[in-house]
Amino acid sequence: MKTRLLAPWLLLPLLLGGVVGGAAHADSDWGGNVNLLLGGKSLDDGDWLAHQQGEAGILLDFGRRDWPLHIAVDLLRSRGDFDGLVYYLPSTTLYHVEEEVTTRELNFGVRHYFDTASTMRPYIGGGMALVSLESDWRIDSGAWQHDKGEGTGIWLNGGILWGFGAFNLGFDVRLSVADVEMDLGTYKGGGGHTGLLLGYHW
Repeated sequence: MKTRLLAPWLLLPLLLGGVVGGAAHADSDWGGNVNLLLGGKSLDDGDWLAHQQGEAGILLDFGRRDWPLHIAVDLLRSRGDFDGLVYYLPSTTLYHVEEEVTTRELNFGVRHYFDTASTMRPYIGGGMALVSLESDWRIDSGAWQHDKGEGTGIWLNGGILWGFGAFNLGFDVRLSVADVEMDLGTYKGGGGHTGLLLGYHW
């Protein structure tokens, strides 16, 4: 039931970034960024006990240098665990609950970089979010239960990149909102995201 935080599908934007970057080097009118994100995601604590999660992802954007907006494709994966005692109102009985929650997001849309006189490049972005969510849990060491679902929503992000030659270093703050339809009901699969960025630009 344990899974790796960095799943193989996260390599897709790196491959896409390599293809786009290679084509861009042949045409100096194009530019872009591909960055690794490492950080965290906070789900709705009213829905999930494992609401504080570690997150990893790849952020890619590209476009012509005279475009005001870059095309953005971001892939994110988060995972959190909970293992503790819980009571459910109105009962005061304590239950031992174990919960594992994993989310995956495909965020695509646009990103705008603000021109500055330094190597600092602030940006904002937004678009459509495709979110999948999986939850595994058990109570008082009983049988594991599993549920999963998918939903769509929106995302907004902002941050700052600093350029060091062809390399980027920075941070990203993001909000995603998506209702995910699962067998047991509708739950919030988006949340607040924060993370550090490391990558390159062309």
